[in-house]
Amino acid sequence: MRAPDLAAELGRERDPFKLDVRKLKALGLTQSFDVGYALSPRGETYLTRTHRP
Repeated sequence: MRAPDLAAELGRERDPFKLDVRKLKALGLTQSFDVGYALSPRGETYLTRTHRP
């Protein structure tokens, strides 16, 4: 998903959002593509373990 779309969905401005995504990438939690971002397998595991219903 593209950064502007993700940021808008979260009610955030694009540039600060992109900085936060880069921080998550440094931790191995996201993947960057030519256009957009996604959770990495590690990010998926983290999300599953920390956000249980």
